[in-house]
Amino acid sequence: MNSWNSSAISAVCIGLLLSLPCGTRAQQAGGLLPPGVSSAIEKAIPGATVVTLEDIDAKACSPVPSSPGIVQGDFNGDNHPGFAVLLRAGETGKIVDWQGRKLKEIRYAFAIFLSDGKSGFQTKLVRRFIDFAPLGAFIDLKAPGKVRNRDENRDVVIRNPAVILVFCEKSASVYYISHNHVRTVPIAD
Repeated sequence: MNSWNSSAISAVCIGLLLSLPCGTRAQQAGGLLPPGVSSAIEKAIPGATVVTLEDIDAKACSPVPSSPGIVQGDFNGDNHPGFAVLLRAGETGKIVDWQGRKLKEIRYAFAIFLSDGKSGFQTKLVRRFIDFAPLGAFIDLKAPGKVRNRDENRDVVIRNPAVILVFCEKSASVYYISHNHVRTVPIAD
Protein backbone atom coordinates (compact mmCIF):
# COMPACT_ATOMS: atom_id res chain seq x y z
CA MET A 1 0.00 0.00 0.00
CA ASN A 2 1.47 3.39 -0.91
CA SER A 3 1.70 6.30 1.54
CA TRP A 4 -1.22 8.21 -0.03
CA ASN A 5 -3.58 5.27 0.48
CA SER A 6 -2.33 4.82 4.03
CA SER A 7 -2.88 8.52 4.79
CA ALA A 8 -6.31 8.50 3.16
CA ILE A 9 -7.37 5.48 5.22
CA SER A 10 -6.10 7.16 8.40
CA ALA A 11 -8.03 10.34 7.58
CA VAL A 12 -11.22 8.36 6.98
CA CYS A 13 -10.76 6.47 10.26
CA ILE A 14 -10.22 9.70 12.20
CA GLY A 15 -13.27 11.22 10.51
CA LEU A 16 -15.37 8.22 11.47
CA LEU A 17 -14.11 8.35 15.06
CA LEU A 18 -14.97 12.04 15.40
CA SER A 19 -18.46 11.49 13.98
CA LEU A 20 -19.39 8.86 16.60
CA PRO A 21 -21.56 9.78 19.61
CA CYS A 22 -19.63 10.89 22.69
CA GLY A 23 -19.99 7.63 24.60
CA THR A 24 -18.48 5.76 21.70
CA ARG A 25 -15.68 8.34 21.38
CA ALA A 26 -14.90 7.76 25.05
CA GLN A 27 -14.70 4.01 24.42
CA GLN A 28 -12.49 4.45 21.37
CA ALA A 29 -10.15 6.86 23.14
CA GLY A 30 -9.64 4.60 26.10
CA GLY A 31 -10.12 1.32 24.34
CA LEU A 32 -11.61 -0.56 27.27
CA LEU A 33 -14.57 1.41 28.61
CA PRO A 34 -17.71 -0.69 28.84
CA PRO A 35 -20.95 0.85 27.51
CA GLY A 36 -22.22 1.41 31.07
CA VAL A 37 -19.27 3.68 31.87
CA SER A 38 -19.63 5.57 28.60
CA SER A 39 -23.33 6.12 29.38
CA ALA A 40 -22.50 7.30 32.90
CA ILE A 41 -19.91 9.74 31.51
CA GLU A 42 -22.43 11.16 29.03
CA LYS A 43 -25.03 11.53 31.79
CA ALA A 44 -22.65 13.15 34.31
CA ILE A 45 -20.68 15.38 31.91
CA PRO A 46 -22.38 15.58 28.51
CA GLY A 47 -19.97 15.87 25.58
CA ALA A 48 -16.89 15.01 27.65
CA THR A 49 -14.09 12.95 26.12
CA VAL A 50 -11.40 10.86 27.78
CA VAL A 51 -7.96 12.48 28.05
CA THR A 52 -5.44 10.71 25.81
CA LEU A 53 -1.66 10.83 25.35
CA GLU A 54 -2.13 13.52 22.69
CA ASP A 55 -3.75 15.80 25.30
CA ILE A 56 -0.81 15.63 27.73
CA ASP A 57 2.19 17.96 27.99
CA ALA A 58 4.86 15.30 27.42
CA LYS A 59 7.72 17.61 28.47
CA ALA A 60 6.26 18.47 31.87
CA CYS A 61 4.82 15.01 32.55
CA SER A 62 7.56 12.59 31.59
CA PRO A 63 7.05 9.66 31.98
CA VAL A 64 3.32 9.47 31.14
CA PRO A 65 1.36 6.22 31.50
CA SER A 66 0.13 4.71 28.23
CA SER A 67 -3.48 5.45 29.19
CA PRO A 68 -3.31 8.75 31.12
CA GLY A 69 -7.08 9.21 31.25
CA ILE A 70 -8.35 5.76 32.27
CA VAL A 71 -7.61 3.50 35.22
CA GLN A 72 -9.40 0.23 35.98
CA GLY A 73 -9.51 -1.43 39.39
CA ASP A 74 -11.71 -2.90 42.10
CA PHE A 75 -11.70 0.41 44.00
CA ASN A 76 -14.36 -0.53 46.57
CA GLY A 77 -13.54 -4.22 47.10
CA ASP A 78 -16.80 -5.58 45.67
CA ASN A 79 -15.04 -7.87 43.15
CA HIS A 80 -16.39 -5.83 40.22
CA PRO A 81 -14.17 -3.61 38.07
CA GLY A 82 -14.52 0.12 38.50
CA PHE A 83 -13.09 2.85 36.32
CA ALA A 84 -11.46 6.18 37.08
CA VAL A 85 -11.54 8.62 34.20
CA LEU A 86 -9.89 11.97 33.52
CA LEU A 87 -12.13 13.88 31.12
CA ARG A 88 -11.84 16.86 28.84
CA ALA A 89 -15.15 18.65 29.41
CA GLY A 90 -14.92 21.55 26.93
CA GLU A 91 -13.19 24.83 26.26
CA THR A 92 -13.79 27.98 28.29
CA GLY A 93 -13.18 30.21 25.26
CA LYS A 94 -10.17 31.87 26.89
CA ILE A 95 -6.83 31.88 25.05
CA VAL A 96 -3.63 33.03 26.74
CA ASP A 97 -0.32 34.04 25.16
CA TRP A 98 2.50 32.37 27.08
CA GLN A 99 6.14 32.30 26.00
CA GLY A 100 5.16 32.86 22.39
CA ARG A 101 2.51 30.12 22.40
CA LYS A 102 -1.27 30.46 22.41
CA LEU A 103 -2.76 28.20 25.05
CA LYS A 104 -6.46 27.31 25.23
CA GLU A 105 -8.12 27.11 28.61
CA ILE A 106 -9.99 23.80 29.02
CA ARG A 107 -12.46 22.42 31.57
CA TYR A 108 -11.49 19.01 32.97
CA ALA A 109 -13.17 16.56 35.31
CA PHE A 110 -11.95 13.56 37.28
CA ALA A 111 -14.54 10.91 38.15
CA ILE A 112 -14.67 7.37 39.51
CA PHE A 113 -17.32 4.95 38.26
CA LEU A 114 -18.18 2.05 40.57
CA SER A 115 -19.99 -1.01 39.22
CA ASP A 116 -23.50 -1.63 40.49
CA GLY A 117 -22.90 -5.37 39.94
CA LYS A 118 -25.06 -5.42 36.81
CA SER A 119 -24.30 -3.31 33.74
CA GLY A 120 -24.56 0.14 35.34
CA PHE A 121 -22.15 2.35 37.21
CA GLN A 122 -22.43 4.75 40.13
CA THR A 123 -20.71 8.07 39.40
CA LYS A 124 -18.40 9.72 41.94
CA LEU A 125 -17.53 13.12 40.49
CA VAL A 126 -14.30 13.74 42.36
CA ARG A 127 -12.95 16.99 41.01
CA ARG A 128 -13.47 19.62 38.31
CA PHE A 129 -10.70 21.97 37.32
CA ILE A 130 -9.59 24.36 34.60
CA ASP A 131 -6.15 24.13 33.03
CA PHE A 132 -4.47 24.90 29.75
CA ALA A 133 -3.94 22.56 26.83
CA PRO A 134 -1.74 20.64 26.60
CA LEU A 135 -2.68 19.31 30.02
CA GLY A 136 -0.06 18.92 32.72
CA ALA A 137 -1.89 16.15 34.59
CA PHE A 138 -2.74 12.45 34.37
CA ILE A 139 -4.16 9.59 36.44
CA ASP A 140 -2.59 6.23 37.24
CA LEU A 141 -3.32 3.15 39.35
CA LYS A 142 -2.07 3.04 42.95
CA ALA A 143 -1.71 -0.42 44.49
CA PRO A 144 -3.19 -1.12 47.94
CA GLY A 145 -0.88 -0.51 50.88
CA LYS A 146 0.50 2.33 52.96
CA VAL A 147 0.53 5.88 51.63
CA ARG A 148 2.25 8.75 53.42
CA ASN A 149 -0.01 11.78 53.98
CA ARG A 150 2.36 14.70 53.42
CA ASP A 151 0.13 17.21 55.29
CA GLU A 152 -0.35 15.12 58.43
CA ASN A 153 2.99 13.27 58.27
CA ARG A 154 1.32 9.90 58.91
CA ASP A 155 0.66 6.70 56.98
CA VAL A 156 -2.78 5.85 55.61
CA VAL A 157 -3.55 2.20 54.81
CA ILE A 158 -5.46 1.74 51.56
CA ARG A 159 -7.10 -1.69 51.34
CA ASN A 160 -8.10 -1.68 47.64
CA PRO A 161 -6.56 -0.29 44.47
CA ALA A 162 -6.75 3.50 44.30
CA VAL A 163 -6.09 6.29 41.81
CA ILE A 164 -3.30 8.83 41.85
CA LEU A 165 -3.97 12.20 40.21
CA VAL A 166 -0.68 13.81 39.27
CA PHE A 167 -0.37 17.50 38.43
CA CYS A 168 3.02 17.39 36.73
CA GLU A 169 5.76 19.43 38.38
CA LYS A 170 3.21 20.54 41.03
CA SER A 171 1.44 18.00 43.24
CA ALA A 172 -0.11 14.55 43.51
CA SER A 173 -2.91 13.02 45.57
CA VAL A 174 -4.22 9.48 46.01
CA TYR A 175 -7.98 8.99 45.82
CA TYR A 176 -9.49 5.86 47.35
CA ILE A 177 -12.93 4.54 48.24
CA SER A 178 -13.82 3.94 51.89
CA HIS A 179 -17.41 3.17 52.98
CA ASN A 180 -18.68 4.32 49.56
CA HIS A 181 -17.01 7.75 49.93
CA VAL A 182 -14.02 9.10 48.03
CA ARG A 183 -11.14 9.95 50.37
CA THR A 184 -8.06 11.97 49.46
CA VAL A 185 -4.46 11.68 50.62
CA PRO A 186 -2.07 14.41 49.45
CA ILE A 187 1.28 12.72 48.79
CA ALA A 188 3.48 15.24 46.95
CA ASP A 189 3.83 18.98 46.75
